[in-house]
Amino acid sequence: MPNAAKSKRSFQTVIYSDPFFHRACEDPLVTSHPAYLGAISDPDLRALSHRQWLQEGISEGDLMAIRTHMQQERALGSLRFQSMVEKTLNRPATVRPRGRPPTLLAERREI
Repeated sequence: MPNAAKSKRSFQTVIYSDPFFHRACEDPLVTSHPAYLGAISDPDLRALSHRQWLQEGISEGDLMAIRTHMQQERALGSLRFQSMVEKTLNRPATVRPRGRPPTLLAERREI
């Protein structure tokens, strides 16, 4: 493949003209999610809509939630999902505030 900086073709053109890309798209083991397929019936409009959605990014609140859960190595999801993770792994899955839990502080003061 020619040097991408010297080529006048866009990155997208290079990727979509790559024969490996087309083979990967035709792989029977790689399928699109039903929610993606059901959103818009026209494949070109569906791809355009999905591309625009990805380019929008995520909200500041969602970004903070992702960062907090990653820093504490906790499961990000619904309460039902977090409960399942806690039962399965036998460890906490919800985000906790900094510091010692208040119950431990109260017990230490009594001693």
